[in-house]
Amino acid sequence: MISAGEKLDGKYVVDRHLGSGGFGDVYLATDEAIPSRNVAIKVLGGVEEGNHENLIWEMQALARMNHPGVVAFYHHFTDDDRLFLVMEYCDGGSLHDRIYSPGELDEEQVFEWGLRLCRTLDSVHAEGIVHHDIKPPNILFSDDGTIKIGDFGIANRNLGTR
Repeated sequence: MISAGEKLDGKYVVDRHLGSGGFGDVYLATDEAIPSRNVAIKVLGGVEEGNHENLIWEMQALARMNHPGVVAFYHHFTDDDRLFLVMEYCDGGSLHDRIYSPGELDEEQVFEWGLRLCRTLDSVHAEGIVHHDIKPPNILFSDDGTIKIGDFGIANRNLGTR
């Protein structure tokens, strides 16, 4: 387990643990090179060395897209047998959070989110990438309210939530 205050890759100071998923843990960290930028760092433990290359390829393909509806991938690094993915931090929460929060969702807003997600998925598919795990916890919001698709860790692998 990584602790708050720990420095990763010589430049990311871990603030706190954000959550866990099937592939590993996600941490909020501050980028010392750009102190005003927070990043999400996904730590993938137990990934076979041969799969590192495939995961990195997917992330690099997404980084080349630079699509406003996809969580930005900045870079990766390794330490021991763990792969670290450094990504945009979306502090607006997830669609899951919004669905289960008190109060009703605005019907027009929900329609707009759906339309934006469809357009984003169309762009992602045009790059030859299939997400395979679209679900409310993997739909995130940036601080300005932009809806984004995250967690491409199993893209093109026929795995994911049924």
